[in-house]
Parts: sequence; C-alpha cells; structure tokens
Amino acid sequence: SGFVSGNVIIQDATQSSGVSLLPHTSFQLELAESKHRSNLLSRRIRLMGNVTDDVLVLESLDGDIAGGSIRGGGRVHLVDRTGIFRPRAELQVNVSRIRVEQALRVLGKDPNQFRGRISGQAIVSGNQDSVRVRGSLSGRDVRAFDIPLGVAHSGLVADTDLRTRQWNLRLPSIYSTISGGRLEGDLLLSSASRGGVDLRSRWTTRRVDVFRLADQFGHSTSLGSGDLSGELTLGGKSVRSVDDLAGRFRFRLGETRGAAVPGLIAASRFLGPISLANQTFDVGEAKGVIGKGAIVIDEFWLGSETALIRADGKVYLRSGRMNLNAIIATGDYGDIAGDFTHLAQEYALQTLLPASAVLGVTELLLDRTLVISVMGTTGSPVIRL
Repeated sequence: SGFVSGNVIIQDATQSSGVSLLPHTSFQLELAESKHRSNLLSRRIRLMGNVTDDVLVLESLDGDIAGGSIRGGGRVHLVDRTGIFRPRAELQVNVSRIRVEQALRVLGKDPNQFRGRISGQAIVSGNQDSVRVRGSLSGRDVRAFDIPLGVAHSGLVADTDLRTRQWNLRLPSIYSTISGGRLEGDLLLSSASRGGVDLRSRWTTRRVDVFRLADQFGHSTSLGSGDLSGELTLGGKSVRSVDDLAGRFRFRLGETRGAAVPGLIAASRFLGPISLANQTFDVGEAKGVIGKGAIVIDEFWLGSETALIRADGKVYLRSGRMNLNAIIATGDYGDIAGDFTHLAQEYALQTLLPASAVLGVTELLLDRTLVISVMGTTGSPVIRL
C-alpha cells in the first residue's frame, strides 16, 4: 500500500517510430509511504522516464528504502515479438546502507536471522515468471544467525521463481575483516519448504582473534588474545537460529595468552608457585563439530616450552555454558609433539580421560600434572578436580 502522485503525458501512438502497440508516454511519479503488510518499505521514491516503441525507459529512480537509499535506471520491454504483453526487465540498481532486518521484515522473513547494513550494486533482470540479480555487496556490522561477520564484501547471484516463490542466494566470494583477522567464504542460502532457510557454507579463517570473537558473541572470556587459522563448514535445513546449524571445524591456534583461556587462571592455584596467567602458548589445535546449539570439541590443545594443555567437551553457543575435561601439565616441553605422545600414553588418553584414568590429587601435584573439569560459562568458569 502507499500513495502515488505525479504527472503522466500520453501522446498519439503514431508519433512513435515503427509499429508500436502502446502510445508514447512520459512520466514523473512519486511513491510515498510504501508498505507491505503494514511494514514500511519506503517513505519516498521518485521515478522519471518514458515509454517509447513499447519499451519503458526508466531514466532515474531515487529515494529511500529499508532505512537506506536506492538509485537506479534501465529498460523494461513491455511487448514480446509476437505482440503479447510480456514485460522483460533489465535494470541497474544501487543501494546504500539499507538495514538487512528491515528488508527481511518487508519480505516476511525472520528479521533476527540477519542484521547489519548493506550497500551494493546489481543488475536486475527477469519477467513475470522469474527474476535474477547479479552484482556485489558490502556490509558493516553484519550478523548471520548470531554469527558476527564484521565488515564483509562479496559477489552476489540471486534467483527467484515468482510462480512458486522459491529462491536462492549465493555469495561466492565473501571477504570479511573480523576480530583482527580475515574470514573468507562461500555461502548458499535457499528457501525452505518448512520455514527458515536452507544453508550451505564453507569458511577459511586467517589469524582471527578467537577471544575478541567471543566478545562479539556476548560471551566475554577475559583480557587476553589468541589467533586461529583454519577451516569451517556450516549448514543446515530449515535454519531459524544457531540451534539448527551443523558443521565441522579444524583450526590452528597461535600466540594464545594463558589469561585468555577460560578457567586457566583459576586452575593455576593447584599448581603451587607455577602461574599460567601470563604464559604464551605458541602452538595449538582445535577440531570438532557444531550441532544442536553447541560446539563439541573433539580435541583442543595448546603448547609452550613449559606447559601443555589438552581438553575436550562442549560449549553451548547461546549461553556460553561449558562442560569440559582438561589436562594441564607443566615442565620442560621443548619437543611438544613428543611430549603429547608421552602424556597420552601415560594417562591412556585416546579420546581424553577415560573412566579408568582416576588419579589422586597428591600424585597429580607431585607430577605437576592436573586433571580438571571446567564448568560454568566462558565468562565465569568453575574448576573442579
């Protein structure tokens, strides 16, 4: 719904060159308070153009849309070669700083799935049956299913079947700067028959500060730092929230401060005079799966010349709640790979801490090796022996 005002001048059809079904027409229109199902789409859009030889020439389009601005122009062929009215369009459109959640609300989609501001340019082509959009996008403060994407750029290909209302959107070359590092990926979204969206994606990270990333999720760990590089696959059917996502990850960890690891400062008190708070772990690895709203860590380890840490368990995405088991060992670990092999054999660690590996606290302290459980949340961890 909305209001239309302006001028339309219709001339004699014989003034057009060749054989035309439609008269020559020029127009200047203004669309005001445009809404879809009571959701405001635009306060004001101005259009200027003409119809010549059965072609609508849109000389200019400018105004506001979804909290941002829009400009464009192009052509719409109104009549096909057989003389049947069958519009076929090719338009150039530029949008600036539109609110993603407002645009989704107009389209009847869940506005909580995506947030942020988007700018871009695209060529829109199609007819009454289908529409294709090709172009590029850039975004700021973008979030998808509560996952922060930071400042992102990508190519864009989207197709919509207007008869079945099925659609798909591919961002084949996402490049994002996030948490001091880089995120690159390929994302495919498509309509789902049971609501939500179907999702397939593959991501590569380079030196992303995992603890700054945790802050963006709203689960502050501590004043610390640590970067990760690796790969992540993420997808799902009828995805409505992070609870519906599933995937796998494998990351390399580097330059991680002990103060940044949840629970590590609290665990240091069981190691006597040895403090891990200011310890820097040069190498490490994390791998596991994502599903049912949780990160399942199959293996997590960090190593320095004087300390080794190994853990597995779960971290829940929404709450930051943890259920982890860990081994902390201090000593001379110049050969980290060899020391991990020895540690695994000594405690029979195949997956980590089998039920048979029950050790007395006194023995652990003498060996400077500690077996703990990490509970609570990433922001307020609780350590149990």
